[in-house]
Amino acid sequence: MSLVRYARVGMAFLLALPSMVVTGLLLLVTAWASSPLQHSRKIAPYRQWALDRFAKWWNWFATRVLMGWLMGVRIEIEGPVPVFTRNESIAILANHPSSLAIPVFFWFITHRITSRFRITMKKQHRHNPIIGASLARSNSAVFIDREGGPAELAALRQEMSRALDQPGAVILYCDGRRPSEERIAASRVAVEKSLGIALPDFKHTLVPKRGGSFALVAEAGAKGRRVFLLTTAFNFRDERATDAFRAVGSTIHLRLTEATHIPLESERTFGLWLINRFADMNRWIETKRAKPR
Repeated sequence: MSLVRYARVGMAFLLALPSMVVTGLLLLVTAWASSPLQHSRKIAPYRQWALDRFAKWWNWFATRVLMGWLMGVRIEIEGPVPVFTRNESIAILANHPSSLAIPVFFWFITHRITSRFRITMKKQHRHNPIIGASLARSNSAVFIDREGGPAELAALRQEMSRALDQPGAVILYCDGRRPSEERIAASRVAVEKSLGIALPDFKHTLVPKRGGSFALVAEAGAKGRRVFLLTTAFNFRDERATDAFRAVGSTIHLRLTEATHIPLESERTFGLWLINRFADMNRWIETKRAKPR
C-alpha cells in the first residue's frame, strides 16, 4: 500500500473528526438555544433553516472535499432523479449504507431530493452527545427500539404519521444495520424461520425487516405520499474502518426509484414484496461490485 494512499486517507480523517464535532455542536447549540422559540411562527422557519444548512454543509464537505477531493472517491447516480416539489412529503426505504458511504447518502438526500429529512435510528444513538443529541434537538430523527413489541410499533407508526404530515423525506433503513457476512446470515435464518419460506440470495444487505417498513409505507399510502427505494453501493466491500485505505479512487453508486403497486393487504404480503425489492437491490449492487476500480 503506497504512502500516498495512507496520506490521503489520514488527511481526510484528520479533517473529518474536528469538522464533524464542530458541525454537531453547532447543530446542538442552535437547537438548544432556540428550542424555547421553536413554536413561534416568526422564529421557527429561521431556526429550521439554520439547522438544515448546518447539516447540508457537513454532508457537502464530507462528500465533495474529504471523499471526493482528498480520497478521489467518485459518485455515480443511475438514472434520472425524480422531481420533487418544495413542500412535498415522501417516504424512502433504503439499504443501510456502509460506514464510508453514509455522508454520500445524506449528501444525495439533502442536495438532490430535499433539505429536510427525518431518519429512523436505534434508540441507543439518542445518547450520542454529538450526532444523536443534535438530531433529536433538531427534530431530524425517529428513535426506534429494535426489540420493541406491539406497543413500541404502534408508537412508531404514530411518530411516522406526524413526520409524513411535514415537508421532507422520512427515511427508513429496512435492513436495520450495516452489512457483514455474519449479520446477513443471521437475518436470513431469522426471516426464513418467521415466514417459513426459502429466500433468494442475499450477499450485500441484510434481509429487510417488515414491521417498521410496513408501518411507514402504510401511513404513506393512507396519506397519499409517494414511496421511493434508494440503493447505495460501494464497488468494494466496506465493513471496517481500516477499509478506508482501500476506498481511495473507488466509486459509490446511488439509485433512486419510485415504488408502485405496493401490496398493503397484510404485513406478510408487504414483507414478501419488500424482500423481492431487496433481492433486486442485491443483484444491482453485485453488478457494481463487479466493475473494475
